[in-house]
Amino acid sequence: MSDEQPVNDTVKNEDASTEKNNNRNQRQQKKNTFAPKRGPIIDLEPLLNKEITLGMGAGRSVTGTLTGFDQLMNVVLENVTVTTPDYISFTEKEEIEKLDKIVVMGRMISTFEPMDGYAIVNEKRSDMEFII
Repeated sequence: MSDEQPVNDTVKNEDASTEKNNNRNQRQQKKNTFAPKRGPIIDLEPLLNKEITLGMGAGRSVTGTLTGFDQLMNVVLENVTVTTPDYISFTEKEEIEKLDKIVVMGRMISTFEPMDGYAIVNEKRSDMEFII
C-alpha cells in the first residue's frame, strides 16, 4: 500500500483550509468594524441642568443637579445631597451628606426621578416607542 493520498483528497484538504482562512478573515473583519454608537436607554437630555433624585440599592438616595451622562446611564451630579437611611447607617441615624460633585455608575441606579415632576401617559403617542 502506498502512503500517498489520492489527488482528490489533497484538493479537498486544500479547499477546506482555504475556506477556513476565508471564514477567519471574515470574522476578523467583522471584529474590526465598529457598531453605531448607542444612546442611553432613557433620553436624559431634557433633564440636563435640572434637579433629580436617584434611588440606589438599600434605600440610599442622591439628589442633585444633572450635569452629564453617557450611554451606560452613568451620571454626573453637582450640589448633591446623599441620604443614607438609619437601617444601613453606621450611626443608626439617618445621615445626610452634602457634596459638590459626584459620578454615579448607571448599574447602581434603581430609580430616576426628576424633582420638577413627571406626567403619567395613558396612551401611546406617535413620538413614543413604548409605554412602561
